Amino acid sequence: MTQLNMKSLHNLKDVQERLSLGEILVDIREKDEWEKGHLPEALFCPLSSLEKGNRFSLNKQQSYLLHCARGGRAQIAQKLLEEDGYKVVAVVLKFEELRALGKGMIQGHLIAD
Repeated sequence: MTQLNMKSLHNLKDVQERLSLGEILVDIREKDEWEKGHLPEALFCPLSSLEKGNRFSLNKQQSYLLHCARGGRAQIAQKLLEEDGYKVVAVVLKFEELRALGKGMIQGHLIAD
């Protein structure tokens, strides 16, 4: 897989490109935000759990795009996961902008707990 070297993404084109290269989108918002709606292809790994050391089933060989509501928490999660050896990039876009990826939104479905 081609490895793009960027610390954070600020536009949909870059997000789309990286998803097309096989990177996985991770939603780090909290459970109440996730239940109100999320992107169907995103994994659910809330920041509060990441801060407690939970790494869910994340694979250090896989690259991940981290998103939240506006980008701030994604940058916090990026720092935590990078320190543990994960390949991660923060997406610094509003959730509403990410919905424009054209894949819709699902409500109330948990992928991870």
